[in-house]
Amino acid sequence: RIASDDKELTKRIGSSVYTIIPDEGNVEIVFRFKKPQNFNLYQLFFSIEKSILPSIMEITAKDSNFFSNARTPLRIVLDKNGSHNFIKMPINFEDAGSPNVNFSKIQEIKISFSNQHPKPKLSTIEKIKDYLGRNWVLLKDMTLEKKDKKDIFGNK
Repeated sequence: RIASDDKELTKRIGSSVYTIIPDEGNVEIVFRFKKPQNFNLYQLFFSIEKSILPSIMEITAKDSNFFSNARTPLRIVLDKNGSHNFIKMPINFEDAGSPNVNFSKIQEIKISFSNQHPKPKLSTIEKIKDYLGRNWVLLKDMTLEKKDKKDIFGNK
C-alpha cells in the first residue's frame, strides 16, 4: 500500500508514483507491506526518472517491532546525469547505522524527497514559469531481488 500526505504533490499512476518536490520542505511517500519483508536476503531497487534539478532522497525503514532508522536515514543525492531516462538505484540498508532495526522484518519504508539547494531568486514571470514543474521524481518500479552471497573472490 502506498500513502502520501500531500495528494496534490503525489500521484499514483498504475504501479508508478509521480511526485513534485516543493521549493521548500519535502514530500513523503510511505510503502506499507502486508507481510514483513526480509532485506537481509533481498536487495531493494527503485527505477527512478529524475528531473534536472538536484534533490535529496532520504529512506527510513520500520520493522515489525516499530524500530526504525529515522535518526540516521539513508541519504542519497539525486542528480540528472547521463542520457538514460531511468536509473536502477539499489537501496543498501547495510549502510544504515541502526543496530536495533531488524531488517529481516521490515513492515514499512518511508521515502522523503527535498530540494538540495534553496529556491533560486527569480525576477521575471518568464523565469518563474520556466522554473515551475522542473523538480519532480517518477518512481517507475520497486523490485526485490535475491542477494548474491559471494565474497570478494567470487566464492559463495
